Amino acid sequence: MGNILRLLKKEPTEGFKVGDLIRCNNAQDMVVTDYELVKAGYETDYAYRVNGEDGLWIEIRGVRK
Repeated sequence: MGNILRLLKKEPTEGFKVGDLIRCNNAQDMVVTDYELVKAGYETDYAYRVNGEDGLWIEIRGVRK
């Protein structure tokens, strides 16, 4: 599971809704976190700039549960 999810103390199946943004520590963390989210039934997209701040983000675009 990605580091950000461990920091949030959330499993990928808990509490995410459309529009939520998850900041990742690095590219590897982004790929692993995205894999876990997709496996849990979320549709995701990547963002590299949010509110004028550069970074690696995953956006929840939909839920396929």
